[in-house]
Amino acid sequence: EEGGETITTGTAITRNSLSEYSTSAQLLLEWCNAKASNTEMNDVVECDTMIPKRSPLAGVELKSFLAQEEAKRLKEKAEEERRAMLREVELAKGRLRLTEEEPASASAGVNSKAAAKKKQ
Repeated sequence: EEGGETITTGTAITRNSLSEYSTSAQLLLEWCNAKASNTEMNDVVECDTMIPKRSPLAGVELKSFLAQEEAKRLKEKAEEERRAMLREVELAKGRLRLTEEEPASASAGVNSKAAAKKKQ
């Protein structure tokens, strides 16, 4: 109790009695009022804010959410399969010692051998 008043922190209010300002704006307004009246700002300032009441999804919203989640899961699975395939290709290249530089040098080696045979 403060000055004979009961402080009711966290009481529910209706939409009609909700302040048009955000919580930070309410605090700033209190500060501005204190500065304008050349007084100290109160240590306790009552502010209100909307706290959304969540309810479980049902009906169309639930179906839509589940469809989105399934699409996301399938996309991630396809991407993981693609990455796994690319890893396998890289491993196979490594086992066969195939790099992007070797085919060019290997064909140059074949061409130089063919040119040497033609000279003979």
